[in-house]
Amino acid sequence: MLILVDQDGVIADFDRGFYEAWQKSGHEYPAIELQHRRSFYVKDDYPSALQTLAVDIITAKGFFRDMPPIVGAVESLNQLLELGHDVRICTSPLNTYKNCVQEKYEWVERNLGLDFVSRMIVTKDKTVVVGDILIDDKPSISGTRTPTWKHIVYDQPYNRHVDALRLSWANFRQVLKEAHPNFKHRYTLGELIQQCDSNAEPPSDLMVWDTARPIGNEILDYTLPEGVQK
Repeated sequence: MLILVDQDGVIADFDRGFYEAWQKSGHEYPAIELQHRRSFYVKDDYPSALQTLAVDIITAKGFFRDMPPIVGAVESLNQLLELGHDVRICTSPLNTYKNCVQEKYEWVERNLGLDFVSRMIVTKDKTVVVGDILIDDKPSISGTRTPTWKHIVYDQPYNRHVDALRLSWANFRQVLKEAHPNFKHRYTLGELIQQCDSNAEPPSDLMVWDTARPIGNEILDYTLPEGVQK
């Protein structure tokens, strides 16, 4: 299965990076914590007089490169690869792209490794990209084409106003299994044990096998060692 994964706000912690950068700016207006964010574009959560400062922060050198990874993201992408899925990072750059585009690649190399750089797709229109699933924190995605992928919203406070199938890295296996019939899932021993009913009666066919008398007439067809007679 071809799984497209957005970068900022899905695997790279855009909000944490912005929050820390705003605090470092020393501005008297307090940085807005993630749980209080309501707009997809972070600048829209700030007064109009401060939106230029917000833009300056996200276009500054090092902002996209130095974001911390979202907890569980790196491990989850590697698990999807281990399950045999084709995972691609599908990300849209800012129009003010001078630092943004290069640093997106640098972030991936730093946090996911050089091999993952070849899995990057940078585009302003994600509807032209072929895939089965797109995991993206943007509430609604439109473009020039009817997408081939199914959009699963990566859960964030600023997108909870939409009624949509949503996912976090804590529950991605279950959500992807429900969303697409071709999702491969490898259960851990703990997950299998959780599905067992320790009080359930053994199946009837197993009870028949356990109580069956040996027949004793099986014929083993094999070559005897030299010198040994039947």
